[in-house]
Amino acid sequence: MENRDNVQNVRLTTEQKKELISQWKQSGISRKKFSVEHQINYYTFMDWCYRFDKKPAQKKVTNFVELKVSSQPGSFAEIKFTNGSAIVFYQPVTADYFQSLLKK
Repeated sequence: MENRDNVQNVRLTTEQKKELISQWKQSGISRKKFSVEHQINYYTFMDWCYRFDKKPAQKKVTNFVELKVSSQPGSFAEIKFTNGSAIVFYQPVTADYFQSLLKK
């Protein structure tokens, strides 16, 4: 039997839920797409991830590389991106400042 969202009402064991979370992590697709493909209500799947996966998976950011302190005279640090561009800091900055850059 299917509900109005075309999602099946099936009871799964805790182990089955954990296995689905594991499959999702290995799939590399979004939770939304995974839940649609497996006919699981998206919000139910989000709840399973919250309850059974103590460290929720985050999207991997591949555009950044390791931040290194520069030894060039006059500069404090430099962030180099994989596309070749860079940000150079000429004085020390706080972690909050870095965080504010990422939010924009």
